[in-house]
Amino acid sequence: MNLLSILAETGAPGEVIIDDTWYSPGVVGFVATFSMGAAAVLIVFDLVRRVRRVRYRAEIAEKLDLEQMEKGLQSDSPDLRIKPERPAPPERPQR
Repeated sequence: MNLLSILAETGAPGEVIIDDTWYSPGVVGFVATFSMGAAAVLIVFDLVRRVRRVRYRAEIAEKLDLEQMEKGLQSDSPDLRIKPERPAPPERPQR
């Protein structure tokens, strides 16, 4: 194909080709888009529910800690928030 045949098929530069054909994704595209949107909304609701559950558990744990502090711990009971120290590992003999 030469340049003239390409120009003849596509039209001259600056020429606007008006095509009255209107393309649409149709019912399949609508259903796919709607299902993706619905899935996103459901995932957001599930995320909010899970975050709320974690927040409530943290609030309850904090209230229980405050109650335990108000009662006062017995002197012989260990404080569970303090990490116990591990003994040092035994040294390996040199080769």
